[in-house]
Amino acid sequence: MERKITSIINIGNNISVIFNDGESALFTKFGKTIFTEVSENVKKKTLSEFKKDIVKYNWDVEKLKKIWIKREEQKHGME
Repeated sequence: MERKITSIINIGNNISVIFNDGESALFTKFGKTIFTEVSENVKKKTLSEFKKDIVKYNWDVEKLKKIWIKREEQKHGME
């Protein structure tokens, strides 16, 4: 199963990310850098692109959600 982000939320001045396999990451502003805490099976180096977007979008969770969370197309009509 490919790991995908399912949730991005703002907790205080931190950004919390939850993945579809139950793993997680927490990003905290630390001076001019970002401190990253991850759950057991997540490698920090795999989050480098996400960290770049955190900086690029100035910690805007709504913009990060639009970029990183894939929405399934909703079915329309009657089933």
